[in-house]
Amino acid sequence: MRFLVRIADGARRYLAKLRPLAPVVRRFAGSDAARWAVALAIALPALYWVFLSTWVASYNGMGRDQGTFHYSGWALRHGDRLYRDARDANGPMGAYVHCLFIMLGGADDHVFRLLELGTTSLVFALVGFFLPGFVLRSDTRTEQSEKPSWLVRSCWALAFWTLLSAQYELHNFWTQAQRDGYALWFILPGYLAQVVGHVLTAERRRERLAQWLLLLSGFLVATSCLAKPTMLLFAFPQMLAVLVDTELAGRRKQLLGRLCLGMLGAAVFHFLLLALVGSPIEFLRMSFVDVPRFYPYIWAKGRNVIMNAYPVSWSLVISAAILGMIAMGQLPRRFVAIGLGGLVGLASLLIQNKGFEYHYQPLSAFMWLQGGLLALWLSETCLPEKHLRAIPLAGVLVLAFLSVDVATKSPQLAHLDFPDRFATPQSRKTDQFYNNFNNGSYQSGDLHHAAEYLKAHTKPTDRVFHWGIDPYVLFLAERKAATRYVAAGWELNMTAALAGAPTPARAKIITDHQLQQAKELARELAAQPPAALVIMDGLYWGPDGWADLQKWCPEAGKFLKERYIETIRFGKARLFFPK
Repeated sequence: MRFLVRIADGARRYLAKLRPLAPVVRRFAGSDAARWAVALAIALPALYWVFLSTWVASYNGMGRDQGTFHYSGWALRHGDRLYRDARDANGPMGAYVHCLFIMLGGADDHVFRLLELGTTSLVFALVGFFLPGFVLRSDTRTEQSEKPSWLVRSCWALAFWTLLSAQYELHNFWTQAQRDGYALWFILPGYLAQVVGHVLTAERRRERLAQWLLLLSGFLVATSCLAKPTMLLFAFPQMLAVLVDTELAGRRKQLLGRLCLGMLGAAVFHFLLLALVGSPIEFLRMSFVDVPRFYPYIWAKGRNVIMNAYPVSWSLVISAAILGMIAMGQLPRRFVAIGLGGLVGLASLLIQNKGFEYHYQPLSAFMWLQGGLLALWLSETCLPEKHLRAIPLAGVLVLAFLSVDVATKSPQLAHLDFPDRFATPQSRKTDQFYNNFNNGSYQSGDLHHAAEYLKAHTKPTDRVFHWGIDPYVLFLAERKAATRYVAAGWELNMTAALAGAPTPARAKIITDHQLQQAKELARELAAQPPAALVIMDGLYWGPDGWADLQKWCPEAGKFLKERYIETIRFGKARLFFPK
């Protein structure tokens, strides 16, 4: 007991010495110290693990989809036209992003990951930076809540970055840098711009800026559709928010018009951009004719499987809480779009009917965004009232605990040695690096070694035919595809699609489509024989890629079999050269 008394006395004496610093601290903190303290209380508990996970993730290699986007971006940069020279079931956003990042040095895996994670982090932080000051109804806002200091905004930026990055770092090299994450780069800022625009309109200040923000909001959310068509669903909550926001008075039609004009502007702009670098007609045919014939039936999961995943139940709870608060008048109606964001993400999931991990990214991001919004609202509502200050403290503790729980489960934390082992570009060109990024039929080392051999035994102007689902090998070899079917083993092998076909009629549609495309492949190969073939073994639907090609594309298979012979094999990658 005496020991404890001595510690207490020492603490009191130490604090007494610090008392002269109190005016300096108050001057630095300002009158809203509690507000930035709440933000730090959310950010700091999980900050170490989130930062560490993000840094380790920057040393991840490419997965299958990232490699596909890499090839599309590289081919675009080297003169190929999207969808005309390469059939691609994906929207053009992947090609655009990877083309830009490759121009900035993203051919190096570490540089690419830094650019992708940096952009994602910037978007997350911007949401937290601009939300303070806009979460209360106009009739309840005080001067202090209306104009938060830069310190308050910066602390909330850190808090939202920590929360949103914690959930993002649950994904590994395979599921980060996906189309769903790219879409969030536009959806989150778009929703944020709308919230700010509503406030400026409601308070009759800077209305010209408010109209531009609504225009920008519509443009950004419509742009997200370049990642996936289902992202168009996120536009409907935007329009609903304008219609139900009573603070807009007689300005609803005007703002709704601006919002829709922004969406229309995005459609026109991206159509013209695609006309410049690709083929809009082929894009529309691929997206709305060819892909719907077979893609929805590949690896489809039932609704029960999708609904039972971890984020869904939590998202439903927090969405109900946000929407309930809006209905009761506690949160402004301008947040209807954010309140519905998780439900829209769930609708996108169900429409896609796949349930891959990265498909949950919009739903998960909105779940944590809503949690941060609720904490921010509690801080601005309850902190001015002394008898209510325990409420935001309780909310902060819950949110901080959950974020720590999520942050410590990041798969990146199993690879803390990556930054030291793979610090140099040379170290990231070894089997020790490649072997960390294998996933079933995807063998990173095989692709890299096959690409090195192709690069050494073909000319830069030569074209290579790839039977498989990893055109990443063509990017690594810096060789263009010999046909428009850059992932022929995926589009022309209908094993998975036929297995998922719900009716014989649908199976016939799939079969007819495959036969038509197989004939087109044969014509393209005969018109321009490739300098080499890359045939991938061990794909999802069979161990022998060469036999797989002969089965599904007999005409093309016969043509290649008569003219090419296997020269060398690197694991699952088999290289064929002319006889």
